[in-house]
Amino acid sequence: MSLYEFECPMCGMRGEINQSYDAPLPECKKCGGKTMRLISTANFSFGWRLTEKSHIKGNKDELEPNI
Repeated sequence: MSLYEFECPMCGMRGEINQSYDAPLPECKKCGGKTMRLISTANFSFGWRLTEKSHIKGNKDELEPNI
C-alpha cells in the first residue's frame, strides 16, 4: 500500500490515505464531495548535496558527494 494525498475541489479539504493505487478515492469528510488525488514531490538526494559554504548568502552553490 502507498500513501496518497487527496483534495476536495469543492471545499478545499486535504488529507492523506494509505491504499492501493486502483482503490477508489474516499469521499470528502467535510462536504461529502468527490476527492481527487494530488501529485506530490519526492524527496530524493541522488547522492549529492550542497556544501556548507553554499548556504552563506552571496556564495555560489557548490555540490559534494552525499556519503
